[in-house]
Amino acid sequence: MESEIYYINMDGNIYFKVEDGVVYSRGKKTDVSPDKLSDFLAIAKELGFITGKL
Repeated sequence: MESEIYYINMDGNIYFKVEDGVVYSRGKKTDVSPDKLSDFLAIAKELGFITGKL
């Protein structure tokens, strides 16, 4: 089981977990694909937010 953790800092960190191709936020499964999460984090970074991968 492969697991990756990503975050975005918007007045505090928000974490996203990607496990077996499923994106989780706040411990709950989302309908967001890993590709869309990647796009979202890239756009947020361009807008000046701090993002990253743990």
